[in-house]
Order: sequence, then structure tokens, then C-alpha cells
Amino acid sequence: MPSFISAAKVLATLAFSAVSVSAFDATASDNLAVYWVKDPPLLTCKFSTDMPSQGQGNNQNSLGSFCNDDTIDIIPIGYVNVFPDEAGSNGYPGTNFGNACGGVYTTAGGQTTQLLGPCPGIEADIKACQANGKKILLSLGGGAATGAYLASDTTAVAFADFLWGAFGPVTEEWTTAGNPRPFGDAVIDGFDFDIESLAADIPTAIDAGYAAMANEFRRLFALCLGSTFYLSAAPECIIPDGHLANAISNAVFDFL
Repeated sequence: MPSFISAAKVLATLAFSAVSVSAFDATASDNLAVYWVKDPPLLTCKFSTDMPSQGQGNNQNSLGSFCNDDTIDIIPIGYVNVFPDEAGSNGYPGTNFGNACGGVYTTAGGQTTQLLGPCPGIEADIKACQANGKKILLSLGGGAATGAYLASDTTAVAFADFLWGAFGPVTEEWTTAGNPRPFGDAVIDGFDFDIESLAADIPTAIDAGYAAMANEFRRLFALCLGSTFYLSAAPECIIPDGHLANAISNAVFDFL
């Protein structure tokens, strides 16, 4: 089960790259990352300083309502909580952004997926937050995603490619093929790994695919010249974390 620190979703961040964008400084040792997640209301704190509740419940505060909070540097949006390898996923990832989206996508064969969209409110809020110097990441997993898993390195790479097409820079190849863009033309600043699946619910190795997925994200980031994207991870106790220790050892993360 998640520890108190994991449940509170407070990350003290350590950066490996030297980048400065607006108010955000990736080299700083005191960046604060606060998750915008479904659990209502999620009270987070900056060590000794209380932070406002933020969540996606019935009375959720919008993502944009935190854009002017100068104590927050990074906002991971939670969550991509269904992975394509899971039974019942129809080969698509699923998301939970509370009531912030208009519906779900269907496959080319007419099957319903659990991928929410379109989400015009989130699209506008991402742009507003980025204009205020916040970095917006898309978080994978979450505490409720008990069965989320990757079957192999091959499916992990395919999953990364899908998420990059759906939430990364807009490409004509992706959009003309009719593929989903849940956040419209808003472009996230990277991805966060918050993997909390229970071992009993995973039919493959608990750490399968995450290193390959992270390295595929890195490959895709490098293709986008002139822009900087980030990877973060939220490992849990006991250390080393069974889900992410292998990925952290074999891929480059900007923040833990």
C-alpha cells in the first residue's frame, strides 16, 4: 500500500539537466511538484507549509486555478490509469480526469475505450499554466490503478509512442489518421511514472517494460529540436521500489 509520503504526493525533486524556462529552474533543489488527481480533496503540503486542496472530485478545483500559485513548479496530471495490455482495455490506454472531459474515444472498430476526451478545459488550463512558468506532466498509474502493467518491452514502446502522439507535439501524421488528442493542441512537458500496481494483479514481472518505455520517451524527446521535455518518477517505499528501480537504473529521469 502507498506510504504516507506517496499518498500525499509531495516530491522533493532532483534535476540532472540544466534548463531554465520562465519561472521554472530544473537545476533547483527546491522545486515543488503537486499532483492534480481525482482523489477529492487531496490536501498536499510543502513540508511545513500547507498547500491548497486540489483534485478532480465532484467539487474539484480546475487545473487552471493553480496556475497563479507561485509555490508550485510542476503539476503532474493524474492519471493514465489503464494500460493497453490490461484485460478490457480494447488495446487503448484509459484515463481518469474526473468530470473534466466530455466523453470517451472509440476504436476504429467501434469499441468503447476508457480514454477520456475531448477535454477542452484541461487544454486551456495547460496553456495558461505553462504561460505562468509551470511544467505540466502526464502521470501514469496512480494508487487506484492496481492492475496497470506492461506485458513486454515491445508493448511498452508502443504505449510510449501512443502517449507521445496523443499528448505530445501535434503532428499531421497523427491527426490526419484520426488518432485522439484528448487535450487538443496543448502539449504536455513530459511524463511521470507513479506506478503502484499490486503484484498479485500483475500477470508479468512487476518491473517489466518501464525502462524500455522511459528510453522510448527519451528517443522521442530528442527528435523534437528546440524543446525540452522531462521524465519524473515517484518510487515508493520499500527502497529499491519493485516497480521502478530497474527503470531508474537503466533510463534517465530528471526528477525523483
